[in-house]
Amino acid sequence: MSLSHRHRTDPQSAPVVRRRQDGYVMTVFGLMLVPLLLMAGLAVDVGYWYNRASDIQKAADAASLAGVVWLPDMVKAASVAKDVAARNGFDDAAANIVVSVTRSAKSPRRLKVLITDTTVGSFFYKNLGGRNIGLSRTSFAEFVTPVPMGSPRNYFGTGPLLTGNQELLYQSVNPYCTSKVNGDRHQSGHYDPLNADGSTLSSCPAAPSNTDHRTGGYELYIDAKAGRPSAIQVRLYDPRYNESPVEPTPPAGSPSVAADEPCRYVTRWQSFATDLGSVQVVAGPIYYWNGSAYVYLPDGQSVSARYVVRQETVWLCVGPDSKRRSGNEDYTFSLYSPDNTPLDDSDNPLKCSKTFSRDTAFDGYTYLGSRRWNTLCDISTSDATGRYILRVKNAGTTANTADGSNQWGVVAKYAGSTGNGTCDGRTDTLCPRVYGKDAISVFANTAASTASFFLAEIGPEHAGKKLKLELWDPGEGGSTIQIMKPKGTNSFTPVDFTWKVGTGTPATTNTLDVTNSVFNGKLVEITVDLTGYAPPADNEWWQIRYTFTSGTVTDRTTWSARIIGDPVHLTEEN
Repeated sequence: MSLSHRHRTDPQSAPVVRRRQDGYVMTVFGLMLVPLLLMAGLAVDVGYWYNRASDIQKAADAASLAGVVWLPDMVKAASVAKDVAARNGFDDAAANIVVSVTRSAKSPRRLKVLITDTTVGSFFYKNLGGRNIGLSRTSFAEFVTPVPMGSPRNYFGTGPLLTGNQELLYQSVNPYCTSKVNGDRHQSGHYDPLNADGSTLSSCPAAPSNTDHRTGGYELYIDAKAGRPSAIQVRLYDPRYNESPVEPTPPAGSPSVAADEPCRYVTRWQSFATDLGSVQVVAGPIYYWNGSAYVYLPDGQSVSARYVVRQETVWLCVGPDSKRRSGNEDYTFSLYSPDNTPLDDSDNPLKCSKTFSRDTAFDGYTYLGSRRWNTLCDISTSDATGRYILRVKNAGTTANTADGSNQWGVVAKYAGSTGNGTCDGRTDTLCPRVYGKDAISVFANTAASTASFFLAEIGPEHAGKKLKLELWDPGEGGSTIQIMKPKGTNSFTPVDFTWKVGTGTPATTNTLDVTNSVFNGKLVEITVDLTGYAPPADNEWWQIRYTFTSGTVTDRTTWSARIIGDPVHLTEEN
């Protein structure tokens, strides 16, 4: 027999408990429904506001990127930015939309766009007594111009002319029918203009075999500042391709007086095709023609001859050009005015242009101790303010196979300046600086075994980025090359860099070994990490230092510099 101990429930009491529990769920649900609806409504409204803010930000970003490329033309930049904002749904003409476009106070190449929607509505909030809210978003965009190269001053390529501030560097352009192995990466038309047997080409193919050839030549910038005191004279030093000497007025004093350009006293024989008639005393010494040869006669002797060659001592200034084979080529120098598209230099209006041949006469004035000058043209005070583009290129002729290099320089000086009119853009805000764009083709030439040359200007805005340098055919006959960053007003220190040639393995150093002309006809790619870069306030220029263990520094080469990254980009500003 088993006993059950289960509790017996009164069947009449169960329905009473269920009836008491049935109303509890409905009561709790009713009490929670209102806050749940409020929370859901708030989530919808907040999501809408976030979405609207995102739309405003995207429109501001698009507007700033579109407008910044038109700086320094602020009117055009604002017009383009507002048009792009309108096409993205934020029209400044609408009652509730405000689009503000201003230039950043921290950089002339930075644009600020602020878009405000003053009446952003809601779905639930306004039905509970809330009002419309205002939402604003700001965007900063900037553009980075090509890295200035070669010179912080208003002259570039004057070689040894400026006593105390000698550049010891010429700008240089080779004839078209030459090999870029000779140092000119972008104007030599060919990689190696030789026949298969090693002999020189008798003609030059019209189509360049040099894949780096640039039809437009090399470009420089000349800064014409607002408020400039007078016209800027653009003077070219020895722009023609010719080694013909120039005879300036001989300097007073001894023939050993030092010259500021390649000048020397030489003895030459000058012909006089004059019938001397009967016996005459001719100041000499002379050579006279006896019918079959010239015969020497001491000074003060009598001679009966028809033609005489007289000895003279003259002061000759020979140009800096290097000619390895006979032949000549024309070179054209063109100056273009600034326009409102600073990132597009292809559409700038032409201001002036001159082509120089071997027989083009110099203008006849003496400047910096030389008479090898031609004035290209003047930039008047009423001309546009901004960056003028100077382009130089060879004629691209295939008619001859002249080989060599045309060394030249440029000075942009104020017409009303005192002294020689040179200045330094690092200390003079109105200095009409002259500097290379993207690439400079140069001939470094100094009697010293160690020399430093200005390479590129790198501003503090590039901190954290990477500087990319390309050295074509560098350091022939040299020992080492170093890249120097600014440490003080006129002091520099070597930096570590990574370098490679072609597909070779990158290596890191602060001194590039160039002995035995190891990089002849090769491109050396150098990358410098700019993390933590903070240049002195008065010097943002980097230099390149050459060391030759014996002899003098001479290098015909092409340098390029750029900052890795998009030239037009969004940025932040505190």
